[in-house]
Amino acid sequence: MTTLRAIDCDVHPTLPGMKALLPYLERLGIPLVSVVATVHSPLAQKSKIVLVTGPVREACPMDLTPTTSITLAQVLGEVLQDAHVERG
Repeated sequence: MTTLRAIDCDVHPTLPGMKALLPYLERLGIPLVSVVATVHSPLAQKSKIVLVTGPVREACPMDLTPTTSITLAQVLGEVLQDAHVERG
């Protein structure tokens, strides 16, 4: 079984790294699971499983520092881990 670790950053299919990665995943039949703000995201369109968080407003008054989105991602990761452990 091939395990591809989560890419821990904002990723967009138009970035060079993602442009190279997506065809590789498709060719090998590796399903892509994505966490996105909207279901209409280009990354969501390429994913087998999409977890939609909805758009969030960061706590930073200038909307620059990832605070709310980081917390949301951490909570989502914990929930997924707990669900995985429960299933054995």
